[in-house]
Amino acid sequence: MLTWIFAVGWLLLGNAPLAVWVLSGRPLPALPIIGELNNGAFYYWFSYRVFGYLILASVPLGVAEVLAARALWRGERRGAAQLIWLCPLEIATWIGFAWPIPPLLGVARFLLILQAWPQLKPSTVRITA
Repeated sequence: MLTWIFAVGWLLLGNAPLAVWVLSGRPLPALPIIGELNNGAFYYWFSYRVFGYLILASVPLGVAEVLAARALWRGERRGAAQLIWLCPLEIATWIGFAWPIPPLLGVARFLLILQAWPQLKPSTVRITA
C-alpha cells in the first residue's frame, strides 16, 4: 500500500501541470507554510526550461513505480526488485527537487521490502530463444 501511495503521489501531485507551469515562464507556486514547491538543487542549477523538462522526465519514473507497485501487490519478487533498482533515480529526484516526505516513505518501503522478501513469489517469466 505504501508503494501505491508513493507512486500515485508522484504522478498525481502535479508533476505534469507543474512542468507546464514552469515551462510557461512562471515562477514556482508557493504554499503558505511550505513555501515554493520543488525548489531543490535542480531549481537553482538549471534554467526554468531545463527545470521544467526535468520535472516531466520524472513522470516515467512514476509510471515505473506504478508498474512495480502492481507486481509487488500481487506478491511478485520482481516488483520489489524493480523498486530497489529505481532507488538511485528516486534519491536523485528527492534531492534535486527537495521533496521532504518521499525519503521517509522510501526508507520505510525499503525496510518493508527487505522484511517481506522471503515471502514474495519468484518471477515466473521465462525467456526462451
